[in-house]
Formats: sequence, C-alpha cells, structure tokens
Amino acid sequence: MQIAWRIALILLTGFSFILMHELGHWTVAEAFSLDPQFVLGGANSGILGLAVGVMHNPASTGEQTMIILGATLLPMLVVVAAAGAAHFTGSETAVMVAEIYLLLIVVNLVPIPGVGQLDSNRLMAAVLPP
Repeated sequence: MQIAWRIALILLTGFSFILMHELGHWTVAEAFSLDPQFVLGGANSGILGLAVGVMHNPASTGEQTMIILGATLLPMLVVVAAAGAAHFTGSETAVMVAEIYLLLIVVNLVPIPGVGQLDSNRLMAAVLPP
C-alpha cells in the first residue's frame, strides 16, 4: 500500500472515529431522553483549535456513566465489522481500520490527569467518590 494512501486512510479513519464516538454519546443520551445536541467549539478549544462534542440535559450518575460508555460501543462495532471484513476478504485496509479504531478506543479510555474532558477522566469522576 502506498504511503500517501496510508496517510489518507489514517486521517479518514481518525475523523470517522470521532464521528462514531460522538454519535455513541448522542445515541445513549437520546435513549435517556436528555435532548442531546452536537456542538462545535472553535478558536481556543480542543486539538488544533477545534472541539466536537455532545451536550445534553443534566443526567444522573448512572445515565452519565452509560453516556460515556456509549461512546465506546459504536467504535467497537466498527472494529468487529472491520475485523470480520479483513478475515473474510484478506483486506489490508480493513485490518488498518480495525487497528486504528482499537488504538483510539484504548487511548480514549486511559486516564490523563488534568484533562477533565477525556471520557476516562469523566467516567472516573462519575463513579468514584470525590
């Protein structure tokens, strides 16, 4: 596979992961009837000055925990689908997509002190006593 194609695949897979991740938050918040809305932040927010997220009405600790974990469910379904496609077709592209998604899921679930908006930090704050 050519290097330009690999770079394009990595970027497209990363952007699709963000979409699936946020859609996971949105889907669970919608299931709890919390009126979720996609939001974009600009200028001084997020990586490269851009942040994407889902805002919703206040939720209980249990609902918030499920909303946070919902962002892992949809990407895991993509991992399973891509791994299945790779198994049946031998596609190197499908293997790369599965590997990138899996890496991003793990990174998102690793707590990093001082970065309160990461799902892992929010999950720990929701379930552990202060």
